[in-house]
Amino acid sequence: MVYNMKRYKLSGYRSLLTLEEIVKAVLIDHYMVAHKDIVDTVRGNKILDLGCNIGNYSIAIAKRNPQSSIIGVDYEGYMIEIAQDLYKDVPNLSFMTMDALALKFNDNEFDTVCFFEVIEHMDDPVGALKEIYRVLKPGGELVLATNNVYYSRFFIRQIIYDVLKKSPKLMIHHIDEPWGSHKFAWDVSTLCTLLDLNGFKYESHHYTGSSGFYIGNTLFGKYLDKIFSALMPFFRATTVVKVRKG
Repeated sequence: MVYNMKRYKLSGYRSLLTLEEIVKAVLIDHYMVAHKDIVDTVRGNKILDLGCNIGNYSIAIAKRNPQSSIIGVDYEGYMIEIAQDLYKDVPNLSFMTMDALALKFNDNEFDTVCFFEVIEHMDDPVGALKEIYRVLKPGGELVLATNNVYYSRFFIRQIIYDVLKKSPKLMIHHIDEPWGSHKFAWDVSTLCTLLDLNGFKYESHHYTGSSGFYIGNTLFGKYLDKIFSALMPFFRATTVVKVRKG
């Protein structure tokens, strides 16, 4: 694929990058492979990818659902600019700059809303859930992915702090992210309670990502991680919940 030579701002990089450099830096294909189990759960004629960043999940969803219309939205305009230029030739995919707390869509407009790795960054997650509920059609699905509070590294770290009688480490991390550091993590029961109180009805959940039970990026470490992930999936990094608008 031939990209334009324009240079773009990208979070975490001091210099401006071309689209080709962004594709290599972000490893966009990784989302289609490593997160296939999330993307494969998404169905619907009209799908909203809320908090789409530069469209990593959006393009995977668009390829998985070629007959559907997918709209990716994000608060950061420069990310949307990158997404628009990256995927301008994908006919069923478009992007818009928008605030999750004030979506510029009609009531009951979407069959499915995807909310992947966003809610943990928000100061007002309930406000976003209310907007998602509004734009979903009756019976429409929300597929939400977020931090698992029992992710092994969080869990073990907290045990160590308790044994040593130290103050717990704050949830806030990844402070270099311009769209906000991580502020929240929920267990499944608490997350489903939050969703239920905002009108959503539980359908299913699963865990994905690394279990974190390894040190280093060696082949042996990856093998160990796969074993732990299979035996103890509830220690994986990400919780995925599918709910329906009641």
